Amino acid sequence: MESPLIVFDVGNSRLKAGLFDRADDSPLPNYSACHTQDVRHPLETNVLLQWTKEIDEPVPAIVTGSSPGGVETLMLDWSLKTIGVPVPLRDRGLLSISMDVKSPHQVGIDRLLNAMAANQLREPGEAALVVDSGTATTVDLIDENGVFQGGAILPGLRLSAESLHRYTQLLPEVPLEELQEESRNPVGKETREAIRSGLYWGQLGAIRELTERILAGRSNVARFLTGGGAELLSEELQDFTLTPNLSLRGFALLANELLD
Repeated sequence: MESPLIVFDVGNSRLKAGLFDRADDSPLPNYSACHTQDVRHPLETNVLLQWTKEIDEPVPAIVTGSSPGGVETLMLDWSLKTIGVPVPLRDRGLLSISMDVKSPHQVGIDRLLNAMAANQLREPGEAALVVDSGTATTVDLIDENGVFQGGAILPGLRLSAESLHRYTQLLPEVPLEELQEESRNPVGKETREAIRSGLYWGQLGAIRELTERILAGRSNVARFLTGGGAELLSEELQDFTLTPNLSLRGFALLANELLD
């Protein structure tokens, strides 16, 4: 790797890190290695050290995310000598994306990075729809001119499961792993199965309804599915292209501007 770079995306539930090559001149950079962990746990530095063990100079790093507190904590707690303290994205003016929304400064950075990445993947003249299944699920439209038009935000799978448990006395919490491993029969025969049904098919139903309404009157649209729940949802959303870590790759587009 000519010019290694580590990119961090700190979300509300997950921390993602990717190893990129700054010399990669492809339209949308792709990582050569990726690591995902629970954001509440200490950074798994052994993974990053493995990535950099044969590199003599400190590897530069950049960081952003939908959790400003998590970004600051990562920087303040930094102790690795083989990787530089991650440089944060503080200037939204670096984002090469036009927006047609009421309050551009309030749009989540992860949504905009997804849009930037989608602009590199869609064909000329195509619009794009990005579904990001994370703590929140976002469904966003980028028009055929590459302008971010906004979209919808709803509770994601994990947040919905936690809320059902927290705000009721008798309903158990169903982790995302259980949705991946157990039956999602629409007609649940016991409580946990009924919750799995509601979480999974309810999330899919919301995404499909929003997709239909957002894309009403549009026929030439690229559809991208990303986020922690994307692989699970992709079983039913087969008209979407599964694109892991879309925001992480979008952020890598800004690496040279942040580090030079």
